[in-house]
Amino acid sequence: MRRSGAALGLAWLSQRAIRASMPANILRFVPGFDSLGLDLRLLGVTLGLAVLTACIFGLLPALQASRSQVSEALKEGGRTSTGRQLLRRGIVIAEISIALPLLVAAGLGVLGTNRFLNGPQGYDPDGILTMKLVLPDRTYHDGASQRRFVERAMDALIAVPGVELAAIVNNPPASGSNDSRPIEIDGHPPVDPRNPPVVDHRVATADYFTVMRIPIQSGRAFSPSDRQDAANVVIVSDSMAKKYWPGEDPVGRRLKIGKEPWITVVGVCGDVIQDWFDRRNSPTMYRPIDQAPSNYFGIMLRTAGDPSAVAGAVRQALLRVDATQPVFEMMPMRQALKERTIGLQYLAAIMTVFAALALLLAAVGLYAVISYLVTQRRHEIGLRIALGASTADVLKLTVGQAFNLTIVGTAIGLALSVALSRLMEAAILGVASSNAGIFLVFSSVLVAAALLAGYLPARRAAAIDPMSALRAE
Repeated sequence: MRRSGAALGLAWLSQRAIRASMPANILRFVPGFDSLGLDLRLLGVTLGLAVLTACIFGLLPALQASRSQVSEALKEGGRTSTGRQLLRRGIVIAEISIALPLLVAAGLGVLGTNRFLNGPQGYDPDGILTMKLVLPDRTYHDGASQRRFVERAMDALIAVPGVELAAIVNNPPASGSNDSRPIEIDGHPPVDPRNPPVVDHRVATADYFTVMRIPIQSGRAFSPSDRQDAANVVIVSDSMAKKYWPGEDPVGRRLKIGKEPWITVVGVCGDVIQDWFDRRNSPTMYRPIDQAPSNYFGIMLRTAGDPSAVAGAVRQALLRVDATQPVFEMMPMRQALKERTIGLQYLAAIMTVFAALALLLAAVGLYAVISYLVTQRRHEIGLRIALGASTADVLKLTVGQAFNLTIVGTAIGLALSVALSRLMEAAILGVASSNAGIFLVFSSVLVAAALLAGYLPARRAAAIDPMSALRAE
């Protein structure tokens, strides 16, 4: 009962520690974390399993001892029966085989997070200050008023010291928002009105591709002449070009959005990872904001130094354009990426802690088993030393047992790790992906830790005094 109470106390403290270390912004992306707590049903099941396990592993040795003959016990000289030795070794193998998948899962989570934050995004997030803005309908009720605000805002922002370029887009990358539209491709068979092709839809100012450093692969970028009264134009992403014009040059082709007039493709740009979780390299079209005004957009500023250094001046410049129009979620683009992946970062950290605990339990379990075996084989080891066995021979004998258990557990763990990595790939596509290096590194770490745990009692065995061991027997 005392141990159960201690376990409950540890669980309560762990839950408090998890909640205390939880980043506040995680609630924006992972709802429900604020209500994290002990579940009574799960607690009941856990306690039941603990009691059942204690009964099974307590009764089995007692039953076995009650059925054994006194003469057999005396013949064994107090040494453990084969059945109990196999049980202990089986538990150690199970601990090792469980520890490895946890280590691999933690490694995949950490690698996935690093890929989110530092991997290719399709644009250059360094030096970018991003913010959002929503124009109220009562003040900016039509396209003309929205265009005037955009023009005045761009002029004010580019005049801020430290701001090199400014642009606007309706849905910035890593914002968690999206806009998509059904399209019809000129020259393609008529679309099914119940299931038309749908692509992501962006409207942006002329300098957007320059600010974000999104490459124009063919054709041209937007220009100041792409205004409301000019011919309607669109830039398509590389993935959209390959999907709807495979093997062709889409520049000069036309497409239509719903009942709107035909739009001419004037360029093809590189793909952008809009959202690592569900919008990676999605087919996307970009339109000039003058030709498709929006009242909701993100402002992207390319700065000469630290983006945060110009945040205050940028805010004041926008207030001078419209004192009633505040901006929100102003932050460097790198920070936006971190906040978008904060849930994964936190889960990866928790998985790392659990993996470390599993590794520790496996090492402690192996140490306990090898120590017990050394104690049980004290007479045999003493006899071997008396007959001329060297320290290396004793170490080889004892560490060899640890090595055999470790290899079996690692082999089972590798099979479980492969299955778990595939499950993670399917569950969070693009976040976790199998990595041979991860399997090799953590298998090596596990084997090294297990062998160290086996080596410590092996050293004690090599130091046994043969005369003392033989007299004790």
